[in-house]
Amino acid sequence: MSKISFPNTKKFATKDCKLTPADYKEVLSTLFKQIDFGKRWFNIECSKQYWNDIKPIFNYLEEQKKNNRNWNQLEDKENDVYIPLLNAFIKEVKQSTQQNSSVPRKMVEYLLGEFDFYKVISIDMKKVTRIQSYNLHGKLNQSTKTTSPKIKIPAVSLPTRIVSLEFKPESSNTVELYMDGGWQFNFRIHNASTKVETSLKFDIQIVGMPTTIISIDCKWN
Repeated sequence: MSKISFPNTKKFATKDCKLTPADYKEVLSTLFKQIDFGKRWFNIECSKQYWNDIKPIFNYLEEQKKNNRNWNQLEDKENDVYIPLLNAFIKEVKQSTQQNSSVPRKMVEYLLGEFDFYKVISIDMKKVTRIQSYNLHGKLNQSTKTTSPKIKIPAVSLPTRIVSLEFKPESSNTVELYMDGGWQFNFRIHNASTKVETSLKFDIQIVGMPTTIISIDCKWN
């Protein structure tokens, strides 16, 4: 399993003052021969062609595991494992999007979580506390019976189409997902252990966000 990471928490020496669902939600981002990521991510079962494409890859991994091999002992894990597995992933996501236009929206909702939230970051080097609003469903900063908010938090437009889903240039283990509205994600596949296992995991990073995600900086001494 993997965590969604945010570029804003890496640009500076930062620490989170508040845990958010998107930062610490353990997403089901493991690729395994029996895990239907399409069903879990956007409620569309993976195609028969997808299972046919990944079967020889995981058969190969099972054989290497039986031989008690380490990942660094594989002769060409990029071409034998990473690239064909990511190609199958890319093809399946694109095909599912053609079948159902809600796939881009459901992917973002799955990866960031079903609830709207605020992300609070302490940027110690600049003595700034930054508050970001992830108002995906318009639930943040609502009026009560007696009080209206002084600041309106705009609802963020969720994506409706995939602009591009391709390998990152000069990379054999990372694909870049670009969607309309400014949404951008990187998916880096990796092995989580020294020994060969019959599953691989995604490190998923959000690298681009809509401008309607408001950031408020509060300076302190």
